[in-house]
Amino acid sequence: MKKILMAVVALAVMGFVGCQKDDNAIDNKVKVNFTVADKASFDNGSRAVKADWEAGDEILIIFEGSEGWLDFTSHANTLKLKKTADGWNAIDTNLPALANLADGKKFYAIYHTGEISLGDMTDATTYYTAYINSYSTAYSNRQGMEYMYCSGTYTLSGSEINLGSITMARPSKMFQISVDNLCNEPKVYDWMMVLYDEEGNYISDTNCEAIYLYCLAPKGDMSIERSRNSVVTHGVDIDGDKVFYINNMNSEATVKYININFGSTSYFYEITPKNISDFFGKAWLLPPLQMNDDGTLKAESAWTTSI
Repeated sequence: MKKILMAVVALAVMGFVGCQKDDNAIDNKVKVNFTVADKASFDNGSRAVKADWEAGDEILIIFEGSEGWLDFTSHANTLKLKKTADGWNAIDTNLPALANLADGKKFYAIYHTGEISLGDMTDATTYYTAYINSYSTAYSNRQGMEYMYCSGTYTLSGSEINLGSITMARPSKMFQISVDNLCNEPKVYDWMMVLYDEEGNYISDTNCEAIYLYCLAPKGDMSIERSRNSVVTHGVDIDGDKVFYINNMNSEATVKYININFGSTSYFYEITPKNISDFFGKAWLLPPLQMNDDGTLKAESAWTTSI
């Protein structure tokens, strides 16, 4: 499947955050009105949670027209919102022509870490890829696996597009596990995380390497589907902590050990056994690894080198 990286183009106009209303004049022809709600938090917070939008975050919006979803191959017929220190900017380079839009139709918004990569339609149904957790270094800026989405209805009045409030949501089974100060240890690796059960076996299908946008029929609902199920998840750096987002498929497993690894380097943290469903929608902060300069663990570390 052809993969096309989204380029960041010149910012067209200033958007906004929170619950403010704004009119965004695009090329003096089209106005786009929208709000972006505050970023959703997990049920229980930790200092490692990325609690709000940050400069550089992007939201991509695709549109339905009168005959179904507009073709967004090569990012055609899309609107990108980019967060800056001052608010949200609307990037209009690929905005659909007004003639292709219709009042009261749907839009779908997607966010994940880094750039969004949209591929070509593969058959009569609408499949577009968005790789966000690949082993490939080409996608390293998209590791972390956190993604959010929003579906809504827009109105069209003359040359004014009204999106209303864009409130992004995570999948119900997504959760976050952070390791305190892991990015500041003497040995810094591209850590991966794996969950283990009470018997010391890894828990399968805890994560995936990619997602794609899917629509069964041209006028159907857009959704996000998982691809390339995996036992590992990559992490992102937030304030010195390593933060791992996991979107689980297995609701019956029991978690007893949490593993971080890189190559032959592997460490385990033991918890009171919990059903994996107890993790859903929450943020968990684990104690620091506490490494010596040579990569061995200090005596006071709560982590071990084996189960």
